[in-house]
Amino acid sequence: MDILLGAKGRDVLAWNGTGKLLQKVEGDLVGAMAYMMPDGQLELLRGLRDAVVAERAFEEDFAHRYSAALQEIELVTHARGLGAIHRRLEDMAIEYFRKREAVTGLHVMCSGYRDRLVQRTLRLAEQEMERQGHGASPVPYAWLGFGSDGRQEQTFSKELNGLLVYGDAAGKPSEWFAAFCGRAAEFLEQAGFTLGSDGMNPRNPFWCRSRESWSRAIREGFEHHVTLTELRPLHGDAALTAELVRQVCSSIQRNSHLLRETGRSVATMPVALGFLGRFRVERSGEYHGMVNLKQFAWLPLVLNVRIMAIQSGITETGTLARLRKLLEEGKLSVELTERLIHAYHEITRLRVQAQIKRAPHDPFLDPETLSSSQEHIFRGAVEAVVNLQKINYHVMAEQG
Repeated sequence: MDILLGAKGRDVLAWNGTGKLLQKVEGDLVGAMAYMMPDGQLELLRGLRDAVVAERAFEEDFAHRYSAALQEIELVTHARGLGAIHRRLEDMAIEYFRKREAVTGLHVMCSGYRDRLVQRTLRLAEQEMERQGHGASPVPYAWLGFGSDGRQEQTFSKELNGLLVYGDAAGKPSEWFAAFCGRAAEFLEQAGFTLGSDGMNPRNPFWCRSRESWSRAIREGFEHHVTLTELRPLHGDAALTAELVRQVCSSIQRNSHLLRETGRSVATMPVALGFLGRFRVERSGEYHGMVNLKQFAWLPLVLNVRIMAIQSGITETGTLARLRKLLEEGKLSVELTERLIHAYHEITRLRVQAQIKRAPHDPFLDPETLSSSQEHIFRGAVEAVVNLQKINYHVMAEQG
């Protein structure tokens, strides 16, 4: 009890998780050895030792292969060559996920290689601009990611959303950046990315602006202000990113009614469990009878956590980091925080499995394929999201 009362949120969760794991391992081991002769007990322990050695060997070999593939990125001289490395790194990430089913490990891996690929691609685009006589970038700039790229929660989606901000200067730097963004988009697609179907990327002039143009848009009530709280620099001048984020946060403080409207909207999003606890499934089409995991499970969780974090002044951008900070700030209980962390892992795990099985843009789940225990876990995950929505809605309602 003293540990729980005296620890911060992260320590509470770590202590609880580690304690439960050790209790389970110890209980399983004691239970198995209770029915064995001494020779059998010794053989079991040797088997456990060998299994640990094998797992460590896998980790070391995989780390070596992954590191070598990352280093190859810097040696590529054309974006088409990056496409082949992208596919190989994705295959490695799939291999690791099938072995471990570790969601956070997958995020770290995908974030790492995607960042390196984007950075190398943009440097190649800069070099191409110089070769074509456009010269180097006339002013500092930053290519920024948001959404899953901003939160560093990437999986196997090839989509790359983001924006570009460049410094103010005399002349017409906008012409250079318009040409650069077009070339960069072409190279990024050759490197294996798709630039968002909704046009939320710097190839669209709306998402490629000077610092002053972005400042003006934010002051005038930019409709994507909540999304921009998750900006993360992928390439270029980090100071431009920090300034843009500060302006977004100030805008949210000045226009708190917009945050409340967004909060009420996400707090009432439909989820995967509908009337009388039945699954909310597609009624027709290719995915008839299946649950849209992204729309009815993942988004309600991520967006409600985001709104509560912004409302509480939390600067972390990752969903799990936000949950831990919400616990530390007393906005969530230990019990619900644990349930939401497990919900995030479970829902994301199912999404990734769907991506591997079908396609990156088809995160659908056939509930008929779930065992009774799997269905119980999934239902519990969605119910945790519903509880979060209730808290969020109550907070927004109190504020008018």
